[in-house]
Amino acid sequence: MPNSPSMDAFDETGFSNATYKVLYQIAEGATTEETLFEFAGTLHRLLAELIPAKNLYLCLLSEQPGRLNFPYYVDERDGDSMQEMDVPMRLGLTEFVLRTGVTELISQERYIALQHSGEITEATGDLSFNSWLGVPLHIKGQIGGVLTVIEGNSVIASVPVGTAPHGMVLDLARSLAFVAVTGSSQVTIVDLKTNQVVQTVPVGLQPTSAALDRLTGKVFVANQGGGTISVLTPTK
Repeated sequence: MPNSPSMDAFDETGFSNATYKVLYQIAEGATTEETLFEFAGTLHRLLAELIPAKNLYLCLLSEQPGRLNFPYYVDERDGDSMQEMDVPMRLGLTEFVLRTGVTELISQERYIALQHSGEITEATGDLSFNSWLGVPLHIKGQIGGVLTVIEGNSVIASVPVGTAPHGMVLDLARSLAFVAVTGSSQVTIVDLKTNQVVQTVPVGLQPTSAALDRLTGKVFVANQGGGTISVLTPTK
């Protein structure tokens, strides 16, 4: 298939020039004498070159048990009103990511379901988002915070991926989204730059979630109906 992502050895060909540039600039910024707020602002600006990222915040675990710090919080609706320190932990969206320890992409439909299940009952701020992406930050071998990108409630693209899509993982290095499509028993791969499906991969019965090994580029898919895990390996 033309423009299909490579799925047997992972090397630098999987990275776009734009991604290389952004990663280099992030690494460069980490070695400067910028304050944490300034570095987060630089990170925000650079990520916006790869994905829609008007709204972004950084959360770090406080030294005080049960509390969170939000040293950087920029939102087109909330402004910087949520930029606070030593905030008590609650059953919110950020805390949900801290509990699961995995990247969570939450739509309004999933948010409502998580409310009904009792997983998220104390979320704050503007909650009329179209999608909420929370990425756990690993600090010294442990999860020490969450980086969050929020997309407003205007739909910029609608990508048909199959029947009953459920879990998803993002490979920002290759600008790809791997969507576990439960009803179609497949993984649909979407190009984040073009919002187009570039490949569909049959997997086990009723896949529900996916995880990415960033060192190897492999994607692991949990198939609930078949009791199996499918492993997708990057190819050239």
